[in-house]
Amino acid sequence: MTKRSPLLLAGLALAAAGPAGAVAHESGATATASRAKTKVFVATLKPVRADIGNYSATAGRARIHTNARNRRARATLRATALFPRRTYRWAITARRCGGPRLAGWTFKRLRADRRGRGRATGSARRFVLPRRARRYVVLFQPGTRQPLICGRIKRKA
Repeated sequence: MTKRSPLLLAGLALAAAGPAGAVAHESGATATASRAKTKVFVATLKPVRADIGNYSATAGRARIHTNARNRRARATLRATALFPRRTYRWAITARRCGGPRLAGWTFKRLRADRRGRGRATGSARRFVLPRRARRYVVLFQPGTRQPLICGRIKRKA
């Protein structure tokens, strides 16, 4: 036997095991594909009133992640061009830019920094977006229940 023989035998063994390993990997992939997946929802928030939209760059984005296993949800809201160092309330509602908040959600207040940018989070034990129902993310003006910016929640493509 030469020195190349063990290497040649090892290479042939790997080549023979390659297709069998690929079949085993594919069968495992189909088993995991049937499990529930994490769902992501997004909303783009725009000013509600025309005067705010015409004379400022106030806008925001919201993102909601749901856990695949038990549907726990976590929402993140980011807003720009807000009044500096102010605290804002926000909510997820069932009616366009107002109405009652969705039950089960807790929201932390959004605090704008000195440049007018702000971030806040919210969480719920369960969040499902039915096909026909519409849900909205609303950021309220400081100290009031008047909506400042609002956007519809959609499933991320």
